[in-house]
Amino acid sequence: MLNWISLVDQPGYAHFFLLLANRSIDLFEHTKELSHLELGIELLERFSAVQEPGTIMHLMAAMERACACLQYSLTTNVGEALDDARKILKEACQATPASPQWISAFGDTRTRVILANLIRDRTEMFVPEEDIESTVLASLQLLNSLSPSPDRLYTALQFLVISAILFLSQSGESEELLGSLETLDCVLRGQSDLSSMQKTLPLLSNAINRCSADRTICLIYMADVLDAEVTDPPMLLKDMNPPAAWKNEWESARKFLQHRITASQQGHRGSDAIPTPIFLEFKIHGDVDPSSVKIHEAIPVGTHICAFKLVMVPASEVLRESNSP
Repeated sequence: MLNWISLVDQPGYAHFFLLLANRSIDLFEHTKELSHLELGIELLERFSAVQEPGTIMHLMAAMERACACLQYSLTTNVGEALDDARKILKEACQATPASPQWISAFGDTRTRVILANLIRDRTEMFVPEEDIESTVLASLQLLNSLSPSPDRLYTALQFLVISAILFLSQSGESEELLGSLETLDCVLRGQSDLSSMQKTLPLLSNAINRCSADRTICLIYMADVLDAEVTDPPMLLKDMNPPAAWKNEWESARKFLQHRITASQQGHRGSDAIPTPIFLEFKIHGDVDPSSVKIHEAIPVGTHICAFKLVMVPASEVLRESNSP
């Protein structure tokens, strides 16, 4: 039936194609059945073809399709799919003006992948495009405060900020979302006068408590693979305990932001009352995960079923492994 529909002649079906593409990719991540991923890529391609280059919908569809092609390549070891993913990324960058709306200090590809997922979330909730643009700009300001090292090393605080943004984008009304993102920016900068943000401080606190890093780790992993000229060698993880180290840092980052929120509510300047601690750096180790999930299982807001098995490895362990004979 879908083959009978021309989006050029019947553009009203475009949103339906996008929703169906997203659900197909979600089904692939649950079941690992390639037919779902192939359908998702096809539908995204047809949706992209009728979007004006340089718009937020064109960027979103291009980045989603590039990530889907990357998933196909890593799952099937088909190198041409990775070439296609990088070609889609390059064309999207050329079509999108090099303006502050699409790049940040956190890395251009990482920024575009994160924004594409945020735009996808808001589009699925039928949020008006002008409201989405405002959310993109507010998120971009937060991403500009995150500066990873050139060695693709990250901290739990960086990933918590991104995870909170994505969590809020799935659950908040536009006005509340923008207010919560502004509040998060103020909390990170340690501002003291947040009296006008008493309504959004609890929303932010809830997001920090409930958000998961899984989706963020997956997005950053895919962005880094798209950017990488050479794939990282496999690592031996049997003598390490990276999940425990990451869990401890994640909880430390949560407590830090919650303490900042409490200090702000009490009228203190957060940067003075709660100085930013030094967080450990981690690198993402990834592999294809062949396991599937029962598709009728309810997935809480903010969680993510991933096509990869991803582990956050402490930077010290990465160096030790690379220096071992």
